[in-house]
Amino acid sequence: GEAGYGMALIVLVVGFAGRFGRLWPVAAWPVLVAVTALFAFTSGYLGSVGTKPVHEPWLKADAARLAAIEHVPGTQVRIDDVSSITNQVNAFTVGFGPSARVVLWNTVFTLPRSQVDVVLAHELGHVRSRHVVKAIGWTALLTLPCLLLLELATRRWGGLRNPANVPRALLVLLLLTLLAAPFENLVSRRYEAEADWRALNATRTPLAAQRVFQSFGTDSLEDPDPGLLDYLWLENHPTPMQRIAMTRAWAARRAGR
Repeated sequence: GEAGYGMALIVLVVGFAGRFGRLWPVAAWPVLVAVTALFAFTSGYLGSVGTKPVHEPWLKADAARLAAIEHVPGTQVRIDDVSSITNQVNAFTVGFGPSARVVLWNTVFTLPRSQVDVVLAHELGHVRSRHVVKAIGWTALLTLPCLLLLELATRRWGGLRNPANVPRALLVLLLLTLLAAPFENLVSRRYEAEADWRALNATRTPLAAQRVFQSFGTDSLEDPDPGLLDYLWLENHPTPMQRIAMTRAWAARRAGR
């Protein structure tokens, strides 16, 4: 799906450059944003292909209860069997609106029920906060200046109306991506922290959440306190230490009421 999406963008950009000349970034921008939104929406359906519905009665009950607390009732929860390729615990959210899906790796069931609920509530928190839609908004803001820079970078060689300049444009895009990575990771960490906080409010089990974050160091070999460059360019989630600190801050706030 991602490969097809990338190829479609190249075709659109080259086509618009040939049709509108130097003004192609302005003409292509709304179309590219619309394509991005469509891809994000359909990924809710495509991203859950090969997964299975929830059959366990306890998980159905917990999912319905937590979805009601998060004010996203009816959000589908699916299970992806990855135990043959990894023992890492993970989950993700795809789609938005009617296509929103929460997908749990089946490895999550190695955790106690209270910790499974934390993982589930975290993903439902993403749905509640409409983080996929907000990510589309950030994409819309960043796309136009990136397109203008691509036009400027390739103008000397005839612009992107000449498909031979696509590799040059991809190199520029790679450099822009590297420069933008710290900002993108900052936004992502903010959204992940918000989902963590929503999970704490929904489950009210800070100790279970702490155990989940501690397990990342052993199961996923995640660095609990990465270096600055690693943190800025590679970490799109809060560090395990930051997440554990949040559970303690939440517990302290509750105790102070």
